[in-house]
Amino acid sequence: EDPLYGVSHSAPALMRAQQIGQKAAKVGFDWPDINGALAKVDEERQELREALELGDPDAIEHELGDLLLALSSVARHADVDPELALTRALRRFRGRFRSVGQNLREQPDADLATMERWWQQAKTKRVEQDRGQDA
Repeated sequence: EDPLYGVSHSAPALMRAQQIGQKAAKVGFDWPDINGALAKVDEERQELREALELGDPDAIEHELGDLLLALSSVARHADVDPELALTRALRRFRGRFRSVGQNLREQPDADLATMERWWQQAKTKRVEQDRGQDA
């Protein structure tokens, strides 16, 4: 029987990556701990960097896909739902970028360094708000 039998082809790619990783792990095709998965992320990141330097769109897509798959392995080893992690990261991004956008209305010609400063201010403000809620 196919060890990957039962993985839905219609599920989102991140979910399929988790399911495939889990099934591969069940037959012993997995790193013994998270360090192997992290090393794979480093390897794939370097390969992506090389593809970017070459400017080959097919190689870039290939290596980016491999990097995303390696990151899903890290999530699996860390017992983190990558879909939830990404959803929450997007929520944080939107909140911070909303603050950047408000500043852009007042200063539409701001450069990247200025926008990065606004981003960091929004990030710090949110961390302080979260601490205040915990108190």
